[in-house]
Amino acid sequence: MKADRLTRVNELLRREIGLQLFHALDPSVVDLATITVTHVMIGSDLHNARVLISIRGTPEIQNQTLYHLRHRHSAIQRLVAEHVV
Repeated sequence: MKADRLTRVNELLRREIGLQLFHALDPSVVDLATITVTHVMIGSDLHNARVLISIRGTPEIQNQTLYHLRHRHSAIQRLVAEHVV
């Protein structure tokens, strides 16, 4: 039963993070179509999560997009926390 709950929470977070990327990132700086949230692995305590993403494009585009994601991670966390209870 617990594994089923974690699976549902992982899927909920994956969808919500994908949605909140559109609010947290500037489309004139980052091409949002190149980013895909592939997996979310949340800890059993529901406090920490590892988010796996896929970025399409050249290595230069990937590095630039990853830089912007890391720079805006606190804003993304805040937006997700507001919508997921």
